[in-house]
Amino acid sequence: MREAIASATERLAAAGVRSPEHDAKALAMHVLGLTKPSDLLLAEGFDETQAIAYVDLVTRRVAPLGGDELEAVTLDLTDGGFVVSGPPRSGRSTALLTIGHQLLASGARVVAVAPRPSPLRDLPDCHTDREASYDLEALLAKPTDAILIDDAELLVDSPLAYLLEKAVREMRDTNTVVVAAGTTDELVTGYRGFVVELRRSKSGVLLSPQSAADG
Repeated sequence: MREAIASATERLAAAGVRSPEHDAKALAMHVLGLTKPSDLLLAEGFDETQAIAYVDLVTRRVAPLGGDELEAVTLDLTDGGFVVSGPPRSGRSTALLTIGHQLLASGARVVAVAPRPSPLRDLPDCHTDREASYDLEALLAKPTDAILIDDAELLVDSPLAYLLEKAVREMRDTNTVVVAAGTTDELVTGYRGFVVELRRSKSGVLLSPQSAADG
């Protein structure tokens, strides 16, 4: 596995990714279902299926959808709202984590929301209890530059929904970036909650599209 991660790091670096080693390890954690970087040191390695999935994720990380040329991809977060959608195991959480690290590196304060195991739980100020709205409210009471939400579809009917809806409604006034990730079906067809407002920004990234209707 060390060889696979080293090879992935070289590919990511050649593609212009700013944190190639970190991203290579984050993708490996995603494939193995790990949530802590320290667990990677204890992992035995990839089985055949995981090895194929890892190479595929690395390829999609360095290559734009539908093209053969490798180049760095820049995301436009200036409108405030951004959606990351895709089927299960398509790299949504990894994409969120990458965005989070880039924001933190720029000096931004980031609040993450991860209602189930996610690489985002390694970020500082990550809220994990979908029932504890008071704890999230306390985090958001401090000046916040960005809110990252994983598995957004799980939170539309949760006690956290009001706080997230409020954050999305006010994101342009407060100059806050809100990025939500979830399954394509839920984020594209959802008709209520903060996800609908985020879609209106018409900014996002679609991972592993399965049909023309996904976009």
